Amino acid sequence: MPNAYTVVWCSAAGNRHVLLATKRFLGQRFGGGPSPVTLLNGAGQACFPGGGINVGESGRQAARREFLEETGVDILSPPSIALYNVTDNNVANIGGALHQYSTLYVKVATLLDLQNLSNAINVNILANTPLDDELQTTQVVAEAAVAGMLGPVPGAAAWYGPPRMAALAGAFRVRNAGAWHQIPAGFVLPIRRPFVTAKLNSPHGWFQDMVNRLAGVAAAVAVAHAPLPLGPVMGLAPVMPPPVGGGPPPVAPPGGLGTALKRACVLATVAAVGVAVALNYVIPYLYPSDKPS
Repeated sequence: MPNAYTVVWCSAAGNRHVLLATKRFLGQRFGGGPSPVTLLNGAGQACFPGGGINVGESGRQAARREFLEETGVDILSPPSIALYNVTDNNVANIGGALHQYSTLYVKVATLLDLQNLSNAINVNILANTPLDDELQTTQVVAEAAVAGMLGPVPGAAAWYGPPRMAALAGAFRVRNAGAWHQIPAGFVLPIRRPFVTAKLNSPHGWFQDMVNRLAGVAAAVAVAHAPLPLGPVMGLAPVMPPPVGGGPPPVAPPGGLGTALKRACVLATVAAVGVAVALNYVIPYLYPSDKPS
């Protein structure tokens, strides 16, 4: 399933900074309602707010919704501190599998604005304001420092051995192969341990991809800003991953021609219709036949 994320950023003193979150190990509130205690994907890891794209949603819409659900802040609302936004659609090659995602890059004016946003979100999290309790905290991080903060939490792969991780001391459930598995407090059956380990260490390599593409976003908004809320959303060209067996990657959106080819077909059709009209109506009118009727 394609996902969408939001990267809020600013430029300060020649450097770029981003709003980076840390995911909880366990969640028990989704969509504003209580839920059984659930082990989250990438539990305990640094992340950007985001989640799955619903049917009928654009990547931009999904990223905005997910950010609101997880932080309690509508980053694209008129009163927000957002200046400009860029939607970037991309495909990542993670462990030999293609992962489609959209990133909503939102620029704020100053480093202080970004820090105030992080503080406001952390207050919301403490007050249980967000509809989903997926995030534990947020912080402002320099772009170059993000790489060292991504990835599994040290020791997470062997969490079930001593010493135990306090965050997972209670009972919780974990989803695997379309089914829920209940984990009792204090002990995990060996057959369940691979499920839990996979959740804790689930790869999110596309987060670093999103940071790597921030330079291109910054260059784009320097040329053509998209002011909120009235301006259009810019889209950077997707970067396709290398082939993963079985032939080359797709070069056009599913079910259709690329944008340039579509435009060429439309122009050719219009030209053909114009020639047909000229041959059948315009030329006979300007040069009537001399034959008697």
